Order: sequence, then structure tokens, then C-alpha cells
Amino acid sequence: GNWEISLAIKGTDGVVTEQDGGVFVCSFVYSETEEYHRNADVYFYDIETLPAEPKFYDAPSVTLTCVLKSKDLTVSGVKWVKNSETLKAPAFNVTAGSDRLTSYLSINEVVAANEGTFGCLYDVPGNKELEETMYAYIRNIELLSEEYLVVPTGSEVELSCSVKNYTKVDLNWYKDGATDPVPGHTQTYDDFVVTSTLTLESVQNENLGEYRCGIEDSRSSKSSTVSSVTVSAVGAVVLAGSGPATIKCDLSGAVSEPISVLWTDENDKEYKATDSSSEYTVVAGTFKDGEQTTTLEIEPSTSALFTCKFVLDGTTGSRKVAVTVVEITSTPSMVHKGSDTSVQCRLEGASTAPTVSWSQANNPDQETTENTGNFADKVLVSTLEVKNVMKELLYSCTFNVEGTEFSTEVLISIYELAIPATHVVEKGKSLQIEIQIEPEIPDITSYVRQSEVSEDVTVDGTATINVQKEKVTVTYASVVTPMIFTYQYTDSSDAVHTLTSNIHVVEFKKNKVSLSDGVEETELACTMHGDLSTEMRQQVSSYWVIGGQKQFKMATVAGSSVTSKYDITATSVTVDQEVACGFSVQGKEFTHTATLDFIDITCPEKVEIGDDGAVDIACTISGSKHFEPVKSIWYKGNSQELIQSLSGAGWPDPVTTTFVDVSTTGAYRCVIDMGVAEFTRNIEVTKAGVVDPVDPVDPVDPEGGSDKNLPLIIGITVPVVLVLIAVLVVGYCCFKKHRTRRASFNIKTLSMNSNSFNRPESLIYANADGQAQGAHRAARYSTQHRENDQAHINGNNLRVNYRVNNPRTDSRPQARKAAPTPPSSGGSRTPTRTDVRTPDNSGVRYNRDFDASVYSRNLAAKNLGPIPTSNA
Repeated sequence: GNWEISLAIKGTDGVVTEQDGGVFVCSFVYSETEEYHRNADVYFYDIETLPAEPKFYDAPSVTLTCVLKSKDLTVSGVKWVKNSETLKAPAFNVTAGSDRLTSYLSINEVVAANEGTFGCLYDVPGNKELEETMYAYIRNIELLSEEYLVVPTGSEVELSCSVKNYTKVDLNWYKDGATDPVPGHTQTYDDFVVTSTLTLESVQNENLGEYRCGIEDSRSSKSSTVSSVTVSAVGAVVLAGSGPATIKCDLSGAVSEPISVLWTDENDKEYKATDSSSEYTVVAGTFKDGEQTTTLEIEPSTSALFTCKFVLDGTTGSRKVAVTVVEITSTPSMVHKGSDTSVQCRLEGASTAPTVSWSQANNPDQETTENTGNFADKVLVSTLEVKNVMKELLYSCTFNVEGTEFSTEVLISIYELAIPATHVVEKGKSLQIEIQIEPEIPDITSYVRQSEVSEDVTVDGTATINVQKEKVTVTYASVVTPMIFTYQYTDSSDAVHTLTSNIHVVEFKKNKVSLSDGVEETELACTMHGDLSTEMRQQVSSYWVIGGQKQFKMATVAGSSVTSKYDITATSVTVDQEVACGFSVQGKEFTHTATLDFIDITCPEKVEIGDDGAVDIACTISGSKHFEPVKSIWYKGNSQELIQSLSGAGWPDPVTTTFVDVSTTGAYRCVIDMGVAEFTRNIEVTKAGVVDPVDPVDPVDPEGGSDKNLPLIIGITVPVVLVLIAVLVVGYCCFKKHRTRRASFNIKTLSMNSNSFNRPESLIYANADGQAQGAHRAARYSTQHRENDQAHINGNNLRVNYRVNNPRTDSRPQARKAAPTPPSSGGSRTPTRTDVRTPDNSGVRYNRDFDASVYSRNLAAKNLGPIPTSNA
């Protein structure tokens, strides 16, 4: 089922050229209407190498060339290899021609080590590399005689050189760049080494000059100069980019003044004093006593060899002078605090092996180890290993090159990872811990190479680690328990480090719901629980959001709890509400809400006993969303008449407490216990024709004449007056007594009406154990009897009055608004009086803080007697 078709491209006379390439199409034809085609691009190429045959090289530099010949072939790049290894600068340099199909390889160091098989590789997209190779022999003609020979006229001079070659060749001598060899040399061939010797038996002026060895057009890089005068030279070593170098030559032994003084470079360019420019300066000194000095100031980009020449009559005195350009590079280090590191200095370009030394001023006792490598290929590398780096260090490495010193500074900087010592998180909430590197580094990935975190501390038991360029973040989805967070990482020196942070967990348990019935103000509370350190407790602050604005309050810390309280004005128009509260711990805010439950207690202010001789009095509690009424306690004067349980009486619907069949007149009081607070309402019971004992009325005979009731009036009035005087005296004494005991009321609240203790000015806010005390008190109420109520009252004395010792500075509204008309009390009888209102002086007492009602009853029982009705 497979069909194949092939095409053989043979070219002309069996030889293909680039012109034979092109786009070929193969076609499968099934019918006149069904054909299938496929294109094939075919390229023929040839790579030409120059030189075409292997050749010996001994010039200062050699260039090899590859030329790719092909039609329409696309090349993306060319690379060169030697013995299948990639070539590197500076020994080799690759350049491309304008057509990208020609490539040049420059061999900058013509030495035996660089001899070998060179290959050029063309990269053709979609195809394999196209390669061609050539072999380059590197011939190094070595000069065996001295470079400078100063001889007197008539003496004999012997010049010698050698070269390694695989065949015997003629090794000739050439004078002053001539193309014809100097006759008379002798040579030997032994172990592939050709040695040539030229003997000048009687040196005359025509024999003075420069001699080089050569094979055909190849010449030795060095030469021997025969002269009758002495020339000495001083080279220079300079740091790349540091400025010009100055080299010098000294002529001595000359019989006459030189005709010309000049300098030449390796390309035979001449530098003379007469044509000095901004690029160089030549100075020729004064000739005296056969001596003369010349200098050349020049700034070469690389090391160079210059020749100074003193042209004399019949001879030339010359000397080669080197300008060595060196380059120093250093490798600084950033190391984790407390770890080991190393820094490096590298000198390149020296002709002879330099020496190196390290120094450091700000911490001479730092433990270090110096390791300097071997000098090779004009390069010397020195490494300094530094132990336990605790602070930033600045080192200097100094190279001495042929008596000239060069220094550079190498910095060791330190870094470390850091996290806050503590974190605070709300229980069950997510926690993101940011681990930053100090100082800031653009990319920390090479400095933090491993990470571990605490385990089994979250609901899901996992944490997410995100390593970014500038920081590391660890995220826990839900933290539920306090913990010691650990983070372990490996630094750039393979040292392991561990960070820890104490994670504190806070939570908001169900906060106290404040209860109010329209008093001037009530107290809201917000409490945060958690594992807080001493430092956190000192820094914690609290605030309330009132009207969209934060109002900061002093927080109270007790054990593991932090509580903030806020007094909020409450009147008859106040409604249920939630107020935002919050705590700030070490700059992190935690928010919650406090709830105000506003209730309505409706009772008649006065009722009248009807014709049947009895009346029911009732109070209705409504609007409580969070607290169920516990019980009600009815008093007549200071005598407890009834305790009625209100549990299960229909809450959260309105609950009514009723004192039935009241047959005696007087002042009645209903105390409603809501569990966390008590509320009091006063009701006056009257009867037609019955005189109020507190405010007697003098009946007058309607017919005039005699007052038949005068003895009765006197008998009633005198005891009443005496009782009033006694009450005033006892009340004053009580006031003085309790003022000295830091009582919880002031002169305004003390009056004949014990209900004045219901005012907010007399409330005391208890300490943290108030809740337990309130619960204990409620339990005692539910079991106590009327006859032991007095003992219970005596056991609840007044506590410290925070309000008295810390008077308010803010003004408060003093006006009170009347409560709305209550619903029906639900009693069996309808009172004679139907006008009902909440007494202005009715108040609230908090079991958790201070049982003001108990104290009120205690004081009334001791001193005040029956409680009259307030007419305020």
C-alpha cells in the first residue's frame, strides 16, 4: 500500500553545482481530477577554505577563511572549532563578511599550542550544520642569538636560529627586511629541528643592522641587531584606561650625534619629535659626550612593542621597548551574616609573573586564607577565603608587575533574612508571613535556595510558600492555635539558617450584650481573648466607630483578655444596634461588634383601688432580643411582698409581671431581674377617701364653725413631722458615712426618694469578676426568703465608685423623655387611673458591675422608711 518515487540529481558529467539546486515537485496522479503533490527544496553547496592546502605559519597573526557557496541558502550563523573544541578569545577571534557566507578566523597567538585542525560550521535552519575543515601548522622560528649585539669594527659575530619542521627546509638569514638572503650561512637537521648559523667574520659598517631568520616568505618574530653603539631601554606597565605610558631609550658610546632619533611600532609606523600629535609625544634629549635620551608618551589600548632608533653615520642603534597594558578585575561577594565566603582578583596582560598581596584595615583580625594560582597565559588569579563574616569588609588586592604596583578594592557585603519576632492573627483566619532579605536585593533566588516551615499548625495542615525575586511569603489558610513559626533556608554558601516567630492567636468570643431601658447612657463592652505577650499588652489600644469616626478608648488588660468599654447615650428613642469596636496590636487591627439590646418596660405611675377594695398592678417587659427576664420582685416600701419567676413566660414576646389583689395604699416598687441587669419601676397605689400618711390632708367641716377633727389632725401630724426630721438626720449621717467610704453617689443623688439611686450617676462599673458575682447573686435571689432578705442586703456593700474618683469631663444631656404608652398589663381588674408613664427617676442596675438596687433597698431599710412617690 506504500508507493515511493525517487529522483537522482547527477549534474553535468556527474558533477553537481549550486546551479543544480532548486524546488522539485513529486506528484502522485490518480485520475484527471485527483493529484497529490509534495515540494522538496534542494540546495547544493561548497565550502571553500583559504588557504586550500595545509601551511606553516610563523607570522605575528594568522587568518583562516571559509566561504560558503550555495544558491539561495539561508545561514543563521557560523562558528569555528579546533580539534572539535569551541575557540575562545583572546587567542582567537571570529568575524563575518558582509554576505554572512564568508567567515574569518584570526589566530592572534601564533604558538605551537594553537596548531591543529580548524573547522568552520555553518548553521542552516532546518538542516544539520555544514562543516569544512583545514589544518594549520604553526611554525615557531626561534632566535638563539642575542637580540642586541654591540661589537667593535673588525670583530667576529655569530648569529643562530632554529625551527621545528617535519621536513628539511632552507632556513636563511635576511638583513634589514631584504627579500634576498644573506649568503654564507650553515645549517643542520636533527630530530625534525633545522638549525641555521650565520657568521660575520669581520664586522664592518656595512654589516651593521637587523637580522632575521626565515623560510621563504616566513620570518622569525624576533631579530638580532648588530651595532657598534649601546642602547638601553626602560619599558612601562600601565593599567588599562588609566592614561598614557612613557617609555625611554638611552644611547651611549656614540662617536657623533645621531642624524635622526625616532620610534617605530610593530607595523613600522614612525613616531618623531618633529611631528608629535595629541595621540603621542616624542622627546629627543640633547646629545652630549656620546649619550642621548629619547622618550615616547603614548596610550595604547593593548600591549604593544615599540622600537627606538638612533640613526648614526654608518650604523643604527636601536632597542625594542614594551608597553604592557594590564587589566585587573575583581569579584566581590555578598554573603549571609555569619557564613564563609571568598573574593577574587584577576590580573591579565602581564608578560612576567606578578606578585599579589591582600590587605584590610577595618578588621585586621578577620580569619582569612589566601590562594593564588599559577601564572599562565598572561593571567594571574588570586582568591581570598574569609571565615565567619559578621560585618561588611573592604579588602584591597595589590599586584606588583615588573616593579609597578596596581591595587583594586573588593567589597564583602552581608545580608540576612528577617521576620518580625511576633505575629498576631485572629483565630481561624489566614496568616501571611513575609520574609524579606535585608538589605533589599533585586533577586534573592540565588541567596535563598531551600525553605521549610512549621507543620501541623493549621486546619488543613499545610502552608503555601511563594518565593519571589524580592521576598518570600508563607501563607497559612487558617491558624487555630498559637505556635512557634520556623523557617529554614540555605544561603549562597550552603550554610543552613533558621528563623523563628512567635505566632499569637486572638479571638472574639461572644461579647456581652448591653441592656438599656432608656436611661441617659449605657455601657458597651468589647473583649478580645488571646495569647498576648507583655510587650503586646503594653502596646494594645482600642477604638469604637461612632458615626463613622474612630474614637479611641483606654483598653483594660486582665490576664488573657483585653476589654474596651464605651458609654453610649440611651433614651426612649434609642433602638437596638451593633456598634463596631476594634483593637490594635502592634499596628494590626482586629474588629468586632458590641450589641445594644434596648427594651421597653411599661408600668402605670399611679393606680387607685376600686370599689371592690383591691387592684392588680402590673409591668410589661418587651423588645428584649437577647435576654429572657428571670424574675420580678415586688416591694411595698422596704418590705418584699412577692417574688415571681418570669422564665418561660413567653419571651421573646412581651412578658408581664402582675401583683394581684393589692388592697392597701402606699408606694410599691417592681424590680425586674434580666440576669445581667435589674430595672426598677415605682407605682403609687391610692384609694379614694384614704389620706396619704406622708402628705396628710386637713379635712374641714363643710358647715363651718368648729373643727371636730382637730385632735385627729394633731395626732397624725406630729408623728409624721417627727418621722421626717428623723429621716433627714439619718440620711445626712448616711451620706457623710458613705462619702468617707468612697460611696457611689454624689450630693445630687441623695434625697428622701430612694429611687434617686437609680440614676446613672450612682452606677459603679465592676471589675472583671462582676459577671461571676452577678450570676451568684441571681442564684441567691431565686432561693432566698423574705425574712432573710436583709442579711443578703447587708452582704452586698458598696464597691469602689469609679465615677466619683474619675469625674467625667464631657457634658451629657440631662433631659429625660417619657416612655411610650405601654400595652395592657393583662391584670384581672382595670385600675381606676389609666394615665401611666415611666417615672423619670427609674434606673438600671447591672449585676455584673454593681447591684445598686440592693444598696438602695439596704439604705432605705436602715434609714429612710417607706418610699414616697416622686413628683419630679
